[in-house]
Amino acid sequence: MQLFIAGMVIKATKGGSMTEELYSAWLKEVFAKRGAQGLFGTPTLLVVDSATSHSKSAAPRNVITEFIPKGCTPLLQPLDVSINKPFKTYVKGYWREFIDTPLEEQRLTPAGNRQRVGFGNHAHMMYLYFIL
Repeated sequence: MQLFIAGMVIKATKGGSMTEELYSAWLKEVFAKRGAQGLFGTPTLLVVDSATSHSKSAAPRNVITEFIPKGCTPLLQPLDVSINKPFKTYVKGYWREFIDTPLEEQRLTPAGNRQRVGFGNHAHMMYLYFIL
């Protein structure tokens, strides 16, 4: 059993890319639960980029979805540049270190292959990045 922070939702696709199904699940299981009412009972504005995974029909009630035109993300989403980019660099370094660790220092399957990396490892990596 793997323990996580209460309320944490972890989902992934096999290839690691965002899909319309995963985005729809995020809208329902995470975004909608935060309360779709804005200040003074007004609708909430959800701004997303033009990725094909961002379905135009999936937004909860009381949510206005606006799409950033292609090529404008660096200008209109500074967090993509200032936070997401360094985070992705950190993740690549974390996994590079994991891959470069000699097999004899890793947990192996009975067939001698590396054990699958569990969600606990992912949660620990996130903890190290955001908390420490």
